[in-house]
Amino acid sequence: KYHIGKDDKHRNEYLPNTMLSKGYSLLDKYQEYLSKKNMSQEEKYQETVSSFMDLLNNRYGYKGTFKDILAMKGTPAIDKFLSKVPQFLRPYIESCIADEYVDIDEQQKKKQLVDKLSSIYPEVTMSNFDELYANRANNVLCNLDSMLEDFCNMKHSFLEEVKPLLPYLEYCQKCKALETEIDEKTLANIILSFQDLMPQEEIEELKKRLSSNKKMSFYGLPTIESYFSTSLSYISPMSCFSSESESILRGDPENWRVDSIKHDRIRYFNKKGINKGTNYDDYANDLNCQALIPETDVVDKILQAREKGKEQSTMEYYRSLPDYKEIRERIISRNPVSDDYGWDENTYENTLMCVCPNITKDENGTHLLPLGIFRLDLSKLDAIDAYIMHELNHIYELKLIKENEDSIEYQSGWDSIVQPKHIKDEVTLKKDESKRDYELFNEIINELISQDLTRLMHDNGIYLFSKKDNARISNKTSYESTMFIIRDFYKLYYDDIIASRRSKSLDKLIAKVGEDNFNELNGLFNVFNEHFSGMKVYTLYKQLNQKEDTELTRIYNSILEKRDLIMARMLEHSKEYDLNEAPKMS
Repeated sequence: KYHIGKDDKHRNEYLPNTMLSKGYSLLDKYQEYLSKKNMSQEEKYQETVSSFMDLLNNRYGYKGTFKDILAMKGTPAIDKFLSKVPQFLRPYIESCIADEYVDIDEQQKKKQLVDKLSSIYPEVTMSNFDELYANRANNVLCNLDSMLEDFCNMKHSFLEEVKPLLPYLEYCQKCKALETEIDEKTLANIILSFQDLMPQEEIEELKKRLSSNKKMSFYGLPTIESYFSTSLSYISPMSCFSSESESILRGDPENWRVDSIKHDRIRYFNKKGINKGTNYDDYANDLNCQALIPETDVVDKILQAREKGKEQSTMEYYRSLPDYKEIRERIISRNPVSDDYGWDENTYENTLMCVCPNITKDENGTHLLPLGIFRLDLSKLDAIDAYIMHELNHIYELKLIKENEDSIEYQSGWDSIVQPKHIKDEVTLKKDESKRDYELFNEIINELISQDLTRLMHDNGIYLFSKKDNARISNKTSYESTMFIIRDFYKLYYDDIIASRRSKSLDKLIAKVGEDNFNELNGLFNVFNEHFSGMKVYTLYKQLNQKEDTELTRIYNSILEKRDLIMARMLEHSKEYDLNEAPKMS
């Protein structure tokens, strides 16, 4: 809407799209700067004192008042006090007890504003900003006030529009605060289990903070921070010295994690006061650095304790939430036989979709009770219809085989599932990476069928959550990296595959293509996943696009050759099968 300048290169231009984010950020900083600039000196002073005293009293456990701090001025006590205060608070305290008060916050906001302005107009600097601002009607800042007015009106309209969502936002904020509280108390207890490794004064301070009713904090405890970080959600600074990290450093130098581990170690040494640049070898060969390296077994124990603590913290958190409890009660009200509902930390915390089989009983007998979990990931709405169809297809293909004393057996397409009736009252954040015999084969066939069904649905003008103009059916799951293994099989035996899924039996399909052939084709998924796990699959794609001859591309081509040989044998076998099954003329 606005011309940015008056007599410069932007005179006849609107704000370019590439600069929109800069514009919004700039106006935010301008608003923050004005809110400070328009306050009286006394108001600024009182606000600064109130802010740092709130932190000192409620986060860092200081029992005194600002008058107590002022009383220390000019005595050795003030230096001792400031040495115990977090580094970022010291300038504010020093400014407020100085003979002449300088509002550091205003200066910082001014610098932030100038930084934003100079990214659009290099001529705006800290040294000339006051003059430019005073005469802004005649320079590059001429539209700043009118832009801010419109920006504030726009923000007000937006806030009015989203007002119905504010209760949900408040609920999310309460949930986040609860999660942080549980996380920090769990971490504090983990630290206390390793207190023999920590300085006694830090442990005593930690105990004092833990016993208070104030918000937990690990700031100002440098040794504890260097070993444990300040949250279970953060990676421990010690992880780069674990036995796993040591093994990676001694292994393949091409492993992408090598550089990451070296970078983290350099950062660790830098925080310890040693700076030798960016060359890791300079640190590794330095005796002072070597003396700072923690024992590997201690690091491993700390990481294991953190991992277990994270599981406990997460379980306590999600079980405390009202909506989690409500959904769990609704599931229980359906009288499921197995208490492995599938509604646990992984399904609650992640935007996944899945089907968890179960059964229920009434006077009419035993019935399937599948729990379909559909999490609407807003970042994937273009493909959400295809995700939903994939899970609905699993429900359609689900079959109860039998109920045992301690387990229930199901058939899901071609996949056999054995579900325990009772599970331990615990949750692990680790996913079970083991695969059942036909699990991947079954999932990829289901994905191909689901894509066909979603395409048919969209062709008929039916859309669930995806929008017609950007709906996406493929290129949305990791399964698609292995579709090349069975795409020809799917096309050639489509009718037989569909009949097999409808009947929930593999017998006729295997009889037609040959059991050995079917199992060998299934085995190619294991070969692919063994060699192309994680980031390696992207390396493979890059090498294939560039037509490189590497170990990875040779393995890939070997899979293609085996696939083609298996398909040729299948064709021969199915021809013979069709001849034998054809009606005989009398």
